[in-house]
Amino acid sequence: MLAFLGEERRKALETGKERGYEFDFAALPEDVRNAIQEGIGSHPATAGKRILSGRMEYFVLPAREGAARNIHVQGIYRLEGTTTTYGFGWKAG
Repeated sequence: MLAFLGEERRKALETGKERGYEFDFAALPEDVRNAIQEGIGSHPATAGKRILSGRMEYFVLPAREGAARNIHVQGIYRLEGTTTTYGFGWKAG
């Protein structure tokens, strides 16, 4: 997931120049969308559900003074056959 963010954006988050980035699910590259869909489709709570819409969010988690900044990657999705929005998060670094 960090590879999609790119080096320049990742550094901007790590240095505090940016607070976060958001990408529409439909705008992600097909291979990234397919990998996310596969993961969600195999999760017990969402097995077999197809993503209808959503977004990927990248942001920095709060850190103690002097500690390294950790980038959090989170996906928020609306799935077929549901009225609920599902969130999945990944600690990226």
